[in-house]
Amino acid sequence: RQIIGRPFNSQDKYAEKYKGISICFNILTKSFAGRYVNFGVFELYGDKALEIVLNTSFEMMLCVPFDDILMYPKLSKTFYEWLDTFTNGHMMALHNMDSNAFLYIMRALAEGIQHFPHGSQCAAACSAIDHICTFVIHQSAKQKPKRHWLLSYLTQYPNILPYLFTANFSAVLFEESQNQWSLSRPLLCLILLNPDYWEQYTRNLVLYQLLERRDVLAKALTSLMQDVEFNLISKNRDRFTQNLSTFKRELTNDNVILVAPPMDMKMTM
Repeated sequence: RQIIGRPFNSQDKYAEKYKGISICFNILTKSFAGRYVNFGVFELYGDKALEIVLNTSFEMMLCVPFDDILMYPKLSKTFYEWLDTFTNGHMMALHNMDSNAFLYIMRALAEGIQHFPHGSQCAAACSAIDHICTFVIHQSAKQKPKRHWLLSYLTQYPNILPYLFTANFSAVLFEESQNQWSLSRPLLCLILLNPDYWEQYTRNLVLYQLLERRDVLAKALTSLMQDVEFNLISKNRDRFTQNLSTFKRELTNDNVILVAPPMDMKMTM
């Protein structure tokens, strides 16, 4: 909290403020990923320590502008590692989450894919999206009287899933990313969660290409979902990943250079 409220010289933001925040993110990642503690006992015994720690992490996160997250590599690395760890069960265990923190994380995940297509930040962002979307798919299949807050937020902000999908699939289409495997995992989840948007996006993508490229792209897009079922079992995930690799390779071998359609890549906060 001292780091959050401390005034700093804008000429040296990292040394005066962001280095400390980066260290905190790293400590959180190591502590939570290590599973050293049974986190369920905190609520059982009425201990607020875990709640205080997570709320403080949200405060630290929200005090950092997006431009600065993207500007400082050490900060972005620890930040995205923390998001990957936090979304792996810990986020879902919360009874609720501040909407500002939730929307910040959603935007940060898309920004991580867009700005770091070749870096570990992209892989961590993809993993975090996969954690979230996998949870949503499993929760949606359950018949529960009380809806999880995460599903309620996605209903309240219906542009989040299309926003994440566009960031993810754009990296596949228009970047020579080294993170193709990482990109494939959440992409399948995003397609399953919003098949109508998948159809809309791919249709617009084909129509926006030069006439001689449309048939090649349409055929490749059809083969992308070949033999892929609407589930998240390991075999199905692996099949989609293989299809995505084949899809990318075919476009490269046919020298198909795609033109990005104009898309709204902003998420209403």
